[in-house]
Amino acid sequence: MIWLFVAIALVFAILLWGEFAHWRSSRRRLGGQLSHGTDEVVVVLGSRNRGARVNLINRWRVRAGLRSLTPASGSSVLVLCGGAVGSDVTESELMAVYAREKRRYAGPIVTES
Repeated sequence: MIWLFVAIALVFAILLWGEFAHWRSSRRRLGGQLSHGTDEVVVVLGSRNRGARVNLINRWRVRAGLRSLTPASGSSVLVLCGGAVGSDVTESELMAVYAREKRRYAGPIVTES
């Protein structure tokens, strides 16, 4: 019984460390200024949607992309990628609707299908 508890605690610790490492790396400033007047570009890759509603994985990825944007940056761009692989509506459009309507993102979005 103790081994089961240790195994669960170890898996939880590994997942927690991965989330912390992702959060820390998303806040680091790497490199210099980007060209064309854009301070930052965050690319969010889509995951297969089977219907006309954004799925759990894509919602999670959009939230991670929005967290990765630097709030003080005046010209950040969110690039959403994904085609119409599981339905007639592209994943990039579904994610854009989710970012605008559910997450209240008002910045520029580029959809790449």
